[in-house]
Amino acid sequence: MAHVVPPPHRFRNYALDPKLFDNQYSMSICEGFFRGAVMLQRVNELRDINEGLLRELKTSQTVVAELRCRVVDAERKLLEKENVGALLKQKERAWQDEKEHLLADVKFYKEAVAVSATDVDILYADLGIAQDDSQRLAIECH
Repeated sequence: MAHVVPPPHRFRNYALDPKLFDNQYSMSICEGFFRGAVMLQRVNELRDINEGLLRELKTSQTVVAELRCRVVDAERKLLEKENVGALLKQKERAWQDEKEHLLADVKFYKEAVAVSATDVDILYADLGIAQDDSQRLAIECH
């Protein structure tokens, strides 16, 4: 190894004075060690905080998932009720339409079979049946 010659006096760095070098070096190492220890302590604190936040996040996510399930279930029930309501309305409309058709059929039937007494007398006269006979026939039928 080559011998290192110290720089001339005018370039000498007094902060690195050979008499103070050992003390300064030791102080720097101690200072660095303490800084490192403080940083490690802070890293551990931050890690603990992070783990706590992760637990809270998982709890929050669980709560959110549970609430989401409840909302979906409530929406499903609401849709079922709405569909049931819609089906009931549809059935009521169908029943109303059927009732109207039946009433129209009954009205048509009544009109078709509605015969006045005069019409019956004429019909019986054409068939050669007297009024007394028609009354007796009506009584027998009822």
